Amino acid sequence: MTNVQQVLPVYQQFKDAFDRNELEKAVQLVAQLKKLLVQLPSFLSITAGLLNDIVLNEETTQEFLVIREVLEHAVILSAKTKDLESFERNVKQVKAYYANQLPGVPKSAREELILGLNLLRLLAQNSIAEFHTELELIPIDLHKKSMYIKHAIQMELFLMEGSYTKLRSLRDKAPAPEYSLFMDLMIDTIRKEIADCTELSYERISLSGLQKLLLFQNEQEARNFSSSRMSWSIENDEVVFEKTAETKKDTSRDIITRTLFYAKDMERIV
Repeated sequence: MTNVQQVLPVYQQFKDAFDRNELEKAVQLVAQLKKLLVQLPSFLSITAGLLNDIVLNEETTQEFLVIREVLEHAVILSAKTKDLESFERNVKQVKAYYANQLPGVPKSAREELILGLNLLRLLAQNSIAEFHTELELIPIDLHKKSMYIKHAIQMELFLMEGSYTKLRSLRDKAPAPEYSLFMDLMIDTIRKEIADCTELSYERISLSGLQKLLLFQNEQEARNFSSSRMSWSIENDEVVFEKTAETKKDTSRDIITRTLFYAKDMERIV
């Protein structure tokens, strides 16, 4: 049976690699760490919520703190490496340590960051119902007090309102660098949906107008995006939308329905 003293040397190597942003090495080390963690006496009991099976002592407390911190770093690492499957798995594991707190052990300083990141992941994946389920599990006072939770709530509000310009500006005010992965995923999804609607509803649009509409920071980004679209071409600083046979089959009613999705932002630009 592994004890916590055997885990600490590998844990320190992992932290060093993590702090130096050596992501590939950190991924390898966290995999080694997890194999050691599952052999600790308290691991399965805490994960299963069986706190009565744990003998409270100094070693058990140290085990709890080390496992929790490793899992928290694993969450952040998976965000940095854009590994969404690992992120979701690591969040589920560390949440067991938030829900099953040992007596006398302080709350983690990273807990609100982790919970906020998970809320943002759900928004980016358009899992709105699950977003609200998770939000209900978070103490109501943190909805306004925690910058991490509040930021996710604001994102969901702007998303539901269709206030994409505000949503884009909120990306630049993210409370932690790790938020950028999910913010970018969300904006990319919105951008593609708006682009699909735009080519159905318009014959052409200026590059500057497209830049604002699709939440790009400059015209060159808009130009690059336009070049990647099969039926788009650029003429005299305007983007021209080629109407394919399939596109022409769309009825006016279809176009109106899709256009309403982003009408508020379009009115500000055109």
